[in-house]
Amino acid sequence: LTEVEKSHSNTLQEVKLRLMDPQACRHFETFDHNFQLCVGNPKKEKSTFKGDSGGPLLCAGVAHGIVSYGM
Repeated sequence: LTEVEKSHSNTLQEVKLRLMDPQACRHFETFDHNFQLCVGNPKKEKSTFKGDSGGPLLCAGVAHGIVSYGM
């Protein structure tokens, strides 16, 4: 994960994101709230980025999903 508009990193990183209302992700054509979680940062300061797909979504240390695409 990387800050928006910053270069990529070869070091594993983490970012704290929030579970968002599914409506926040409705602009993604492939988003389906029946099968996907909408997770993000309302200020859009940090997010998933290129190369993050396949990484884990952890909640209290428990994997609840995988990264598919970012905002």
